[in-house]
Amino acid sequence: MGGLNVANRYTFNGPFTDVGYLLQESGVYLISVLEDGVHKVLDVGESQDLHNRVKTHDRALQWQLYSGGKQIHVSSYYCNESTRMLIERELRAFFNPVCGIR
Repeated sequence: MGGLNVANRYTFNGPFTDVGYLLQESGVYLISVLEDGVHKVLDVGESQDLHNRVKTHDRALQWQLYSGGKQIHVSSYYCNESTRMLIERELRAFFNPVCGIR
């Protein structure tokens, strides 16, 4: 089984439409919607517990707003704290997602 190729550098698990597929582990999450057969990235973040972070995320309403009524997908990349922070920064710069502007 494959995964979601992200920025031609990382293979994320997913995409999933159910947060139940996320593990309670350290890593990076990617929130996306499918448009014309391609995943459009809405948000990228990192957490020590991906499952709980995405499940209770304070930007979930923002994801809904920017999804345009399309099904929201979540993908995950499991890694340690220092790696997840670097990957999050890299992917936020690469995709410039509409949610989570910092």
